[in-house]
Amino acid sequence: MDLYRAQLKDRRQKASESVPELGQDIRRLTNLAYAKAPSDVRKTLAMENFIEALHNSDMRIRIKQSRHKNLNEAVCLAVELDAFNSAEKRRADTVSVRAAESRVSNELSPVLKFIEETNKALTDIRADIQSLKSNRTLGNVRNGSDSKSQGKTNMRCYYCYKEGHIKKKCYAFLNAQKKKRTGQGNGGPKGQIKQQESGQEKKAGSSNVISNSSSMGSTNLTGQSGMFLTAKINDKEVNLLVDTGATICLVAHTW
Repeated sequence: MDLYRAQLKDRRQKASESVPELGQDIRRLTNLAYAKAPSDVRKTLAMENFIEALHNSDMRIRIKQSRHKNLNEAVCLAVELDAFNSAEKRRADTVSVRAAESRVSNELSPVLKFIEETNKALTDIRADIQSLKSNRTLGNVRNGSDSKSQGKTNMRCYYCYKEGHIKKKCYAFLNAQKKKRTGQGNGGPKGQIKQQESGQEKKAGSSNVISNSSSMGSTNLTGQSGMFLTAKINDKEVNLLVDTGATICLVAHTW
């Protein structure tokens, strides 16, 4: 019996134990510890030990103030108070969670605003970079076309001596080549110039220049043009060929 009384005195509500379970165990220990006591005494002892075993101090005070006389009434009141406390606790938790969410939202609001502004600035920078790339590409294309057109304008044909094209694309040169292949034409402007020069040389070579003394002229006695000095050797007129071995010879009329 002393063992049951010690267990009854030290009995406390467990964390996962409900109020009815606690009341049932208190009743059992009271009946075992005070088996020979009257029923009213056992009921009173059971109610007092039940109140002391509750872990909620507010619940203990309310049950004592209600002045219940037996364990069943005390257990019913404890169940009601426990349900009320649980509901209030859930409500308080909900309010605290909402308050925490609101506080966190207020704290994060400047951060979110900064992130949004940063993203917007990055988007603008990307758009500017893309625009610069597009303008640069367009400028390169324009500069390339301008340089090409300028290069074409500065081109000079070394066949007809006109600007704007080169020899291999010269219409006069192409026509001359075509006529040359077919055996017609005189080879274009250069051919005309060469023919004129050869004609002048032939005209000049057809006349012999002879003077009483030494003189200079051209002749075609040998069938070829050349520069000769007309002189007399032993009272005989001869044509002395001037050949210096150079490409161009300059001869003055004075000695």
